[in-house]
Amino acid sequence: MSIRKWILGAILVAGIASAFKPDGSTPAQPSAPAPPPVKPMAPHEREVLIKRATSGLHVTRDKIEKTSFFSANKSTKPRTTVAAYLAIGDTGPVHLRAVADYSGRRWIFVKAIKVMADDEIVLEREVKRADIRRDNGSDWVIENFDIPADLQTFIALQTIAASKSATVRYIGKDRYHDHHVTEQERTNLRRVLDAYAASGGLR
Repeated sequence: MSIRKWILGAILVAGIASAFKPDGSTPAQPSAPAPPPVKPMAPHEREVLIKRATSGLHVTRDKIEKTSFFSANKSTKPRTTVAAYLAIGDTGPVHLRAVADYSGRRWIFVKAIKVMADDEIVLEREVKRADIRRDNGSDWVIENFDIPADLQTFIALQTIAASKSATVRYIGKDRYHDHHVTEQERTNLRRVLDAYAASGGLR
């Protein structure tokens, strides 16, 4: 065997091996693609970029965790909705999160979510207990599903935002609820996704 063939074979084996973890499993689902990196920023430059990228979004602040949350809708009234928001700490990267809230008079006890956009299924996701928060009032209940946007969810959010029509099905043990995404929800998604793209310098 020539030296050239041996080297090519070694490179091929190394490439295949790198696609798997040491235990033989495949790597975890990647997160939403981060905007392209740029050179490290001074604190003032970072503040200017955040202000420019999130212009027009509503902000709330967790002083203890030193994190700001940016969304396109400031309403806190319980409602069924699909949304996204940004979580930005004083240091570190920007985080995109996805929200799917169900609100009504009866519990569904959501176990899974399925999303259709323009007649195509774009997302099917089981709901883990750790990812959902439930609350209720005198005449309403809410089930709040809030997760980091991995790559599949990120693509689904983009597809919903660009769609002409989209429906989210909240699936429970013995019943389900269909929510037709409104034009305002799609507009709000576009605003947050645009802000996420504009925050490319945050590292």
